[in-house]
Amino acid sequence: AKNAGEIRTKGLDFNLDFYPQFKWFKKVSAKYSFLDLSNESHYQYSKYLFNYLKHRFLFIPEFNLNNRLVVVPVFILEKPRSRPSRIIYNLKITYKINNNLSMSLEGDNIFNESYQELTDVEADPRWWKWGLLYRF
Repeated sequence: AKNAGEIRTKGLDFNLDFYPQFKWFKKVSAKYSFLDLSNESHYQYSKYLFNYLKHRFLFIPEFNLNNRLVVVPVFILEKPRSRPSRIIYNLKITYKINNNLSMSLEGDNIFNESYQELTDVEADPRWWKWGLLYRF
């Protein structure tokens, strides 16, 4: 058997973390990913090959509002290769009850942005989860 073609992948990841000296600002992160696929095949259509994120940028400030409350908004800008750009907002709030116990609330796509992950595959709508962490 012989493969029908060849895919060449190249990309780049960049991550920058900044730790400001402000009391309430814990950390600021900026992340960027670039991906490029070249199709060296005689097939001109693939449902998955041409549906990938070409550019992805994340901006993540982390606020430590007091010794117990941490708020982390996540701003995501994505540009798929063959679909429109999108902006997605996520949020995580953590409250430290004591040294061993904390609880969190996390929301993904909190403004309920409607978009397709792949052609004809809708992304998940807004969803929330909560957690409880106990350290022994």
